[in-house]
Amino acid sequence: MAFIGEFKADLDIYLTESKGRTGASKRSTSDILALGAKSKGPLEPGKMYSFNYYTTEETFYDTKPLVIGLGESNDGHQLGINLHYMPYEARIPFLTQLTSTLKTQIQSKVKEDPSKEDPITTFKWEFLKRALGKKYNLTYCVRQYRMDRMKDPYVIGYNDWYVGAVNNEDQFFGGNINQAQSFYYKNI
Repeated sequence: MAFIGEFKADLDIYLTESKGRTGASKRSTSDILALGAKSKGPLEPGKMYSFNYYTTEETFYDTKPLVIGLGESNDGHQLGINLHYMPYEARIPFLTQLTSTLKTQIQSKVKEDPSKEDPITTFKWEFLKRALGKKYNLTYCVRQYRMDRMKDPYVIGYNDWYVGAVNNEDQFFGGNINQAQSFYYKNI
């Protein structure tokens, strides 16, 4: 569904067509399923995912995460930057800068079926943290996920990241998205 193929331009079109952020967020919930593709689950580096998540080990967590994969953690779980923990005012500049930086790599990987797009193998947490970590408080947004607790994973194609960018689904257990995003600023 990419309009132009440029993150910021496509985001602006999507916001206008959806009559603003609230409309775009509501619309994105169904568009993620329509535009995305079923995934096997591992959070491949540099790809965006949405899935259902349940755990009894945490008292506050996102049950419908929207993440950019970072690959496997040292203990075999999946790592991802959960964009729901990042307020919209930080998320859009972060994704704009990230897509601009990765533009050449992304362009060479875009396919009609998002599940067939290759990961960005150079998308490494240590580099990302050094380059953008403090500016966007990425350490706060990084979460670990157990594969056996991830259900119905969808991968969102690189050209459709603008759909994920506006998604503000409030599916938090033990609290809400506003609480999660308020901690973003407290942990800088």
